[in-house]
Amino acid sequence: MASHAGHRALGLLPILRLLSSTPRHRRPLCSNISPQMKTFALILVLLTNAPFLALASVAAAGGELEVAPRIIAGLLALALVAAIGLLLLARLRRLPAKGSRVMGALCLAVPVLWLVGSLDRGIVSGQESAFLFVVCVVTGGTWHVFKLLRTPA
Repeated sequence: MASHAGHRALGLLPILRLLSSTPRHRRPLCSNISPQMKTFALILVLLTNAPFLALASVAAAGGELEVAPRIIAGLLALALVAAIGLLLLARLRRLPAKGSRVMGALCLAVPVLWLVGSLDRGIVSGQESAFLFVVCVVTGGTWHVFKLLRTPA
């Protein structure tokens, strides 16, 4: 009897079921997330994007910078405003047909613009590299929250 119960003790049947190639219907991982959690994720992303928008806006309006960095900062501010707008549209379920592609491009454009803006002296310092890493993490989080918000409830 002990030899027959061994496969149950090790959990071999669930493992074999997982390894089989039979297709199974699975719910999306975000299907059990409440609307309140989606709103919380949206607020969190808005609060993390707000400082970068403020930095870009101040740099674009600053008079002591040369023209090229001010243009890059203005483009960065516009990209962040567009990303925030698309997040709000996704939450309100009013996303345009190409909204996902535009949001993906914006999430790629923000770190690239930040890097181009950091290259004003031809080299990226350690502090600028740290800020670039933070911008990449924030835009990655923005993309994931966007994907969460555009899924049906």
